Amino acid sequence: MSGMFSAYVISLILRKHFLIKYTRSSNLTDYLSPIYFDWRYNSSILMKRSYGYQDFFVKTPAALKNRSLTGLQRMFSKDVNFVRMNWDYTEHFRKFLGLQNVIPWLLELHYADIYSKFFNTLFKPTNMITEAVNKVVQNVPKLACAHIRMGGSDTIPGDERHTEEKQLKHVWNFLKTMEARHYSIFIATDAQIVKEKASALFKHLLEAEGRILHIDWGATGGDLVNGYKKVVVDFFVLTKCDVLVLTKSGFGIMAAYLNSDVSNLYCLTPNELVPCSRYTIHNYFPGELLSPY
Repeated sequence: MSGMFSAYVISLILRKHFLIKYTRSSNLTDYLSPIYFDWRYNSSILMKRSYGYQDFFVKTPAALKNRSLTGLQRMFSKDVNFVRMNWDYTEHFRKFLGLQNVIPWLLELHYADIYSKFFNTLFKPTNMITEAVNKVVQNVPKLACAHIRMGGSDTIPGDERHTEEKQLKHVWNFLKTMEARHYSIFIATDAQIVKEKASALFKHLLEAEGRILHIDWGATGGDLVNGYKKVVVDFFVLTKCDVLVLTKSGFGIMAAYLNSDVSNLYCLTPNELVPCSRYTIHNYFPGELLSPY
């Protein structure tokens, strides 16, 4: 979502129309629908128009570093400009002269509320996703959740380590107290070993159907459709949790940003689980999670 947000802001700065192009294996419109304007890309717009492609995956464009409107205009000078981004460039955008005349709430709001406003302006879950989420949380009066991003697991080869297994004792011990207080437990994770451990520990464990995969890591193999669906369902369930535990992950941070009703939020540090909030998450997970600080 960080990359889509950055591309959206650039489109506003340059007064261009924002569209999202998706692949057949992960058709975004299966999961999200437009709200206030139609962002769905159609290849017919290329007819008799020039187009170009820019790849800024884990990169910051020089024009943003230099706060250069002219540089942005040169970079996206074609009629149709495709761009791949995965970072948030809010701190760079905020230094552009005249931004208050284009997107004033980017200067006024905290990250959590920026993303809430962005998402709720552009997207809503499709009926398929809403039904799948409701299937997980139906008849659940109290819900305690954790997003456990391990990294470096057998499930996603090549990924870097995010969380050490020994740290998880703090999460398990905490969630046991929640289950004892009659909370249902939901775990979203990138690691099969975490899923198996949770299944062994909790009687009231809720799960979304589908295989574990990571959208950014080019998943292969069977059941990709249900795997992508599970990622989206996991995300929206996390936005509905009464109690939410986060590990170091942009996915979990985004879910917390959209969950304005969460009553208790906790962040896992190397040695303990500590109370945090939508507005203090970055104090506990600094670094290049959403943007290149």
